[in-house]
Amino acid sequence: MIRRRKTNPFIGLLFLISLSGGPLYVDGTYDLDEDSLSELLLFYDEKEGGKIQYIEIEENGSHTLLWSFMPAEDILGHISSVKMVDLDNDNVPEIIAILRTELRNKNNNDPWLLLFKWEGQTFSSLPIKLYEDDLSFGRTRPSNFVVLNNDDMTTALGVAFSTPSRTGGIFNLNLIDNRIHLTDFRLIESSVIGNGYGRVFIGSFEHKEKNKIVLFTLEANLIKISLYNVQDGSNPLQEIYSDVFSLNGARQFFAPGIVTIDEDMNGNEELLLPFLNGEVVTLSIDSGKMILKPSSFSKKPLFFLNKGVSEKEINSFVLARIEDGLYRSSLVPKTIEMLTEKAEESLVLESDSLILPTAVVSLDPKISTVADAVGETHPVVGTAIIEEQDLRTNLRKTAKEEDSIEQSSFSDYYSISIAIEKEKEALHFSSNGDNVFSVKIDTSLEKIAIHRISLDMEKMTGRNKANFEYKIERSADGPVTRISLTHDLKTNMLLVSKSPVSSAIPQSFNPEVLDSRLHKYPEYLFDGFPTTISMESFDGGIQFKIEEEVEITEHVPFIEMVSPSDPPQKFKMYFKSGNFQSIKSVVRVRKSGSRKTVSRIEFIGEANPIVIQVSLGELPRQ
Repeated sequence: MIRRRKTNPFIGLLFLISLSGGPLYVDGTYDLDEDSLSELLLFYDEKEGGKIQYIEIEENGSHTLLWSFMPAEDILGHISSVKMVDLDNDNVPEIIAILRTELRNKNNNDPWLLLFKWEGQTFSSLPIKLYEDDLSFGRTRPSNFVVLNNDDMTTALGVAFSTPSRTGGIFNLNLIDNRIHLTDFRLIESSVIGNGYGRVFIGSFEHKEKNKIVLFTLEANLIKISLYNVQDGSNPLQEIYSDVFSLNGARQFFAPGIVTIDEDMNGNEELLLPFLNGEVVTLSIDSGKMILKPSSFSKKPLFFLNKGVSEKEINSFVLARIEDGLYRSSLVPKTIEMLTEKAEESLVLESDSLILPTAVVSLDPKISTVADAVGETHPVVGTAIIEEQDLRTNLRKTAKEEDSIEQSSFSDYYSISIAIEKEKEALHFSSNGDNVFSVKIDTSLEKIAIHRISLDMEKMTGRNKANFEYKIERSADGPVTRISLTHDLKTNMLLVSKSPVSSAIPQSFNPEVLDSRLHKYPEYLFDGFPTTISMESFDGGIQFKIEEEVEITEHVPFIEMVSPSDPPQKFKMYFKSGNFQSIKSVVRVRKSGSRKTVSRIEFIGEANPIVIQVSLGELPRQ
């Protein structure tokens, strides 16, 4: 039995650029050399046979070539599809490319699959090859392939073969002692696709928790489709649906842009099929029938770019696709944080973009009022004291804003908090950013102090972005641990990432699968956390155990995020230890209805999360 792949540490993103006249496929981002710079896999579909490149995005956004490959004279074929796949299950992917051979070629034993291993700083210069004789059914002309399963036991692939065979196949692929082993090969045959002239393609999606294989071809104004159950044990696989649809003028299909997504948010996936005229169609199953209809992504610049784009435009395009949810739920990589910093222009705050002057704050539990510039005293939010006289009025304003936040509706309330251990000596903090944010410090607990950065989103009227940075004024020598929280409120998806990583395998959790009554909770994506993380329900909501044996007391440090979602969410991550350094937050609101919060918390040295508790409910009284 082949099981659908549930986790995958990578995102496939697509571009169309005028490079040698052909399209460009981009897969990323990665960080295989672990230098905290994002890397991309590029495939140029050139007439000469295709070209694969692996590039790194530098801190200034420029691209540096790390590796490249073009088929040599001894490889008589055209590269038709490229993907990154962890074939030997070492948490580092290999590059897999398949080649479409020419019919006029008389050699009947050409390589049709190439594999390049990662060698520490770059990929191997010479590929490991799989030959046509390994398939034992004659000339192979593969068009594209999909990864059906990739776990500790095996990797299952599905491949589409064009004329003359006009079929598909699913099989297991293993890499043992630098040799590729292909096993359990099963054909996919179609009554409506077997005769024809259009190139044959393959895709897969999940419906009612079962994986479906889709084989299709495009001819003139028609698309012919056959659908199969992967669990079908027959050989060849038997069709369960077949049909022919009109494309209403859409002609040139962009095969690298095939995406699996739950577009209508009904719990079942659909297959997105993009065309070069900007149209995108959605293939799904409804009431026992295949449904092909226009997608909401049609005419959006998310599947390809016009010719002549710059490196900066490519980087921005990556972020646009991520923001619109065009990724499989568990494919968000840790290195996306670097690109997000560049796109949001606020996670690294520049001085000319700040509205709120720098405020230096010291923590003193004995003082609860502060004098302003004319000598009048005012209540302090928590126990924060402005030390610079010309900034004291900002604290007074902050206190008033905090009062208004407590009275606002929960759906317009956002906060990010850090609870850290109290220290004997006074600590100094600085806060930079937009004055719609406020800071409150609570020292009522015995051993920890809670620093809360809050935002009343009603105060963002007339603007689409607000930024804030709050950090402790001490040197940050040595390594840094980063926890990032990105909540897409429109799609209700929450990405939680940790760097440096404990595991390179991301994990996805949908609370509705655990209990249908939890359908209002976000879908949670964890990247960089140990693979032992698990989800369970408890009295207050749900929790994710990172370490098995944990004891949560009021003295345990934590990060807490209150999201302005509907219903509201309180996300609380507890730590065994952590030396807090800074919080940087961005909130974005768009006319389209998109709302997103991005927060990044940094610790000096190692920080060890132990458990996460999530609840939905009313506005907590501070």
